[in-house]
Amino acid sequence: IAPPALQLFSFKDELPLEQSPGMKKHATGVLQTVGDAVAGLSDVKALIPVLEALGGRHAKYGVQPEHFAIIGKALVWTLEQGLGDLWTPEVKEAWTKTYATIQSVMEPALTQAAAVLHSSKCKLLVERTWHVVAQDMEANGVKLFLRVFDVSPEALQLFSFKHDQPLAQSPRLKKHALVFMRLMGKIISCLDNVDAVVPMLKDLGEQHAVFGVMPEHFIMLGKSLFWMLKQVLGHDWDKEVNEAWIEAYASIQSVMEHSMLNLSRAVKRPREPKGDKRVTALVQETWRLVAKKLDAHAVKFFLKIFEIAPPALQLFSFKDEVPLEQSPGMKKHAIGVMKTVGEAVAGLSDVKTLIPVLEALGGRHAQYGVQPEHFAI
Repeated sequence: IAPPALQLFSFKDELPLEQSPGMKKHATGVLQTVGDAVAGLSDVKALIPVLEALGGRHAKYGVQPEHFAIIGKALVWTLEQGLGDLWTPEVKEAWTKTYATIQSVMEPALTQAAAVLHSSKCKLLVERTWHVVAQDMEANGVKLFLRVFDVSPEALQLFSFKHDQPLAQSPRLKKHALVFMRLMGKIISCLDNVDAVVPMLKDLGEQHAVFGVMPEHFIMLGKSLFWMLKQVLGHDWDKEVNEAWIEAYASIQSVMEHSMLNLSRAVKRPREPKGDKRVTALVQETWRLVAKKLDAHAVKFFLKIFEIAPPALQLFSFKDEVPLEQSPGMKKHAIGVMKTVGEAVAGLSDVKTLIPVLEALGGRHAQYGVQPEHFAI
């Protein structure tokens, strides 16, 4: 299915491949992991963090989101070969849905972890320049926070030292600045250690959300941090260093923001209204009618999207396939979307399980350029 994928593995040069001890060991481990995931389906709440950790761990091996589809095809083929006559349409559908659920959790975790991984050159530049800054952590930390309050005076209200005068000499400001700088040093030291840095950043995001920190504050902090770095580094702050820091800070920001937003949703998430059972039943019943001609309705659905918002077509790989109504790419994608809608409709009976799946699906679409306003379309 994908010959280039072999290059990701340590056993790529063990020939003949079908007799490779390395491949056999790795393949057995993967299927055992699939077995563990299947066994854990009865406790989704416990399974999700395991799958997230697994997805995140694969980022450092060069795994890409598109590899999930390849693994899915190979897994389904293997199951079909192994089960023989027991491989019925019903079993196939069950496995397809199960793998889609596993993918919906692992893929965002992989993407998030990949954002944290940096090239050795980028990490080296960030570490080298931070070493210069760390020579006087307290003074440079105070310089950073004073810049924050110059850029955004209202941000001072978030801190316990907001009434200390003169602010530049506040012992509490100096203490906070030093804690921040040491924490930054710790984060920088393990930027290429996904298993260590992601949980650390998630915890930090949740802690800061409690104190009233908002995602937009990261922009202000980032600008102030870069200003301080330029002041301290002088001529050593060049284009390469700037780009390395942009990448590093963007990775830190993306994980912490995601953690803050998740905490916010958990706090504000409404319970399923008791009176919605009739609505759920009605939606599920009418969807079964639509599903009888899923292919045709799927194409109509997407043609209507592009009629309402022609620019949206540019987000898709089949944008140049004309005539569009006969596009194999669009048809395949549209059917996939409609099947996902069907799975969501089926899951309305168990909202608690459905919500994390929908959240993962929403997060995954960010990388394709989907914007909040597209949902209305």
